[in-house]
Amino acid sequence: MRVRFSLAQLEAFYWLAELGTFKAVSERLNLSQPAITTRIKELERGLGTTLVDRQIGRSVPTSSGRALLEETRCIFQHVERITRITPGHG
Repeated sequence: MRVRFSLAQLEAFYWLAELGTFKAVSERLNLSQPAITTRIKELERGLGTTLVDRQIGRSVPTSSGRALLEETRCIFQHVERITRITPGHG
């Protein structure tokens, strides 16, 4: 089985877990709320699990979401290191 997801989807998930609302994420990333929703749904579909519990007014990571959040933090730390060693970014 091949799982595909993008950094953009992980970024949307990360900020949703951190900020708690689709509105806050859309403002942070300067994207529409439907675009954020699509990214999260596609990520969940690709991984085959629910990542956030969409409670009224706030989204809270599920146990799978909490595990992914830790890995996502590591991924973005690596991305930051890559951009620092790449010509034109340091």
